[in-house]
Amino acid sequence: MRHRFDGKIFHAQKGFSIIEFMIAMTIGLVVLMVAVQIVVSSRRALDTVHGQLLAQQAGRFGLYFISQSTRLTGYVDAGELTPSEGDFYASELVNRLAIDEQWNGNSMFQAKAVIAGGDSADESLYQAKPNNDSFSVRLQGSNTINLLDCSGVAIGAADVSVMTFYVDTDNQLRCAVTDSNGARNVALVEGVYAMQLLYAVTHSNQQQHTYGYLNASQMRLDDWQNVKGVKVGLLAGSDNNLSNASPESLPLLDVTIDSADLDDGHIYQSYIQTIALRNHISNQ
Repeated sequence: MRHRFDGKIFHAQKGFSIIEFMIAMTIGLVVLMVAVQIVVSSRRALDTVHGQLLAQQAGRFGLYFISQSTRLTGYVDAGELTPSEGDFYASELVNRLAIDEQWNGNSMFQAKAVIAGGDSADESLYQAKPNNDSFSVRLQGSNTINLLDCSGVAIGAADVSVMTFYVDTDNQLRCAVTDSNGARNVALVEGVYAMQLLYAVTHSNQQQHTYGYLNASQMRLDDWQNVKGVKVGLLAGSDNNLSNASPESLPLLDVTIDSADLDDGHIYQSYIQTIALRNHISNQ
């Protein structure tokens, strides 16, 4: 329809019909639903990747802290050996002498042993989580090199430092240190839900040496002085809740972690490392 006003022609404007409006609104809703699904899926994928990274970070850093200190186990400061005073066998002789005279037995360690452990965390440890392993190592400070304990404190020359690793009820890997300066306890890594250990032990007879992995309950008292290494297993988990699904029981070394000890909807990954005790030379 056209209208003339003062010699000008104006065309009447038509709007959307109700059918066109409904079609446009339906298309918009479909596009919006697709966009929401994409955002939700992307968010879930991001949360999953974030959870995996958190678990990986906890596991890797936990093994790093444990291995750094455990590799120092049994260290004894032999002092400086000059060519005129030392020979090819000097370092081994010093270590053998240290085993006999330095590493005496006490309430924690067997005589000549530099590592000790148990199948359940020591109840005397701060907030120790039950049904987990703990282990302790000891070493001597040095006059020539700067050795740090697991809390980052320098070990004094000729001082003996005892470090105990365990998991607490807040799912943190902790380290308790005892030395001449007293005792201290530090949290190392969050997100560690369980720790289990196996000890590499050597047995000898007149003909051969045999090696095997034993847990703490299988160890005899005289086995501790013949530990050549330790296999550490950590179960690390994320701190974000991805679903309401209940976790399944998970294997870790020689045990199965009960699902009751795990949080719902979290991501879990196990990390295992074998650490050699290179500073300790036993009679076997």
